Amino acid sequence: MFYMSKSVPDSKANIEEKKLDLLERVSRHLDEAPEIRRREEIIDRVRSHWNRSVSPDSGQVRSDDFPVALYEVECAGGMRRSFKPQLGKCQWPIFIISIPKSGTYLIGAILEQLGMISTGVHLWETGFHDYRNHTIQEMVERYQEFANNSPLEKSVGFILPGQFAPGHLCYSRPNLALLSGFKCLFAYRELRACMISHMRWYERPGRGSPKYTAWRQEKEPHLRMERFLHFYTPTLMSFYRYICGWKKHRMPLAVCFETLCGDCGAEAQLGLVRKMGAHVGVELSDAAAQALLLAVMGRETKTWSGGRSVVEDYWNDNCEKIFEAAGGVELDRFLGYEK
Repeated sequence: MFYMSKSVPDSKANIEEKKLDLLERVSRHLDEAPEIRRREEIIDRVRSHWNRSVSPDSGQVRSDDFPVALYEVECAGGMRRSFKPQLGKCQWPIFIISIPKSGTYLIGAILEQLGMISTGVHLWETGFHDYRNHTIQEMVERYQEFANNSPLEKSVGFILPGQFAPGHLCYSRPNLALLSGFKCLFAYRELRACMISHMRWYERPGRGSPKYTAWRQEKEPHLRMERFLHFYTPTLMSFYRYICGWKKHRMPLAVCFETLCGDCGAEAQLGLVRKMGAHVGVELSDAAAQALLLAVMGRETKTWSGGRSVVEDYWNDNCEKIFEAAGGVELDRFLGYEK
């Protein structure tokens, strides 16, 4: 049904030694490397980003053992390094584990409303994107410039109490151990809708594989989706299988995207928001939960595509056949969805 990874993948090679490997991995397995003629340009941008000087007035410090500047922050146990200089209103660090396109940054917006601090980084097992001080457009279109090599066991140490970071992490024993001192939330969504949202996401400039763009030329939405699935289904379904095991584990609070969006009724929606608050140590009344939702729903985030993806607008019988053949129905059932 799903895979539990037995070990954390090997760390990526140094960018100067294996440039092509970096370019194939920085997009977290879902985007392929750019065309050959653009690789040197991107590598130069990455090097420039890494080597950017830090102003003495910024409060940030650099070290030889980490690729980006950090802050020195006073905590209960003494001074610690962190991605951000502030601590949030929670005694634990927080991690959002998510299936891609299942409300990762919506949950982040809710946590910010609860008084938590976004680290501004997106982590995976062998690296992270440093989105601090960048606009949404820059995050979307220039994300490869912001990729950094660092094993997860090192990066998570810079997330302090009340701070949070997201990542599409594999369900694995090493990751369970690394996040044992965190308050975790697991975001999931019906997988057909995830795939449609992913297709819409890849329509944006700078996203998706430049080696396969034929699906983008198809004007009819159902046929465009079908062509997209022919190319991306193996990668996406494999990715989902490695992540979805979190749904059955007791550690993270499961956050259903549809419930969070109100599809199961206002009572269930408010109840979920209150559970999220309680999970990170913040008690909410129904009125406070309602006010919080009004503040975040429909707000633009990094991966917001302008509105909800409606399955019927994109899905045809051929899409369903591809989905079924790849094991999507069984995986959906594991997540709690019945067609």
